Amino acid sequence: MSSGPLDYAAFRERTYHGYLRYAVARTGRYDTAAQVVDALFDDLVAVWPRVLSSAGPAAVVWHLLRSALARHAPCCCSAVAAGLAHHLLSPSYADALVLRHALELSRDDAADLMGVKSEEMGALVAVAERAAPPWLLALLRHTALGCGPELCL
Repeated sequence: MSSGPLDYAAFRERTYHGYLRYAVARTGRYDTAAQVVDALFDDLVAVWPRVLSSAGPAAVVWHLLRSALARHAPCCCSAVAAGLAHHLLSPSYADALVLRHALELSRDDAADLMGVKSEEMGALVAVAERAAPPWLLALLRHTALGCGPELCL
């Protein structure tokens, strides 16, 4: 077996749960989120060697995930909060806020999912927090406290 399939399997194992949590936060529905993430990985296996040879494989896959999720309408407050973040901020800043505030991921875990360095994630969050209206930050934090994706299962 070549290293490609092993690298793909390791990448999927490392990122699947985080991608699924993010997808649920964006869509508000577990079933829709799972379909999107599963389809992403199904499609990814065919182009994995090209993705792996890119400068930032995790960043490439994050962009593909974000694009796939943009086609789905939110259904509940957690998804609405994520959608508002994406409406008000550029995609990378919105993603950083959703991962850090709504999903409560560590800076390193959020950076790993997005395919950026930890320091860059810190900068993305800092800029996004300054740019976002206070009510958006409160809404994202509220989704982490219980108005979250589990309500949309």
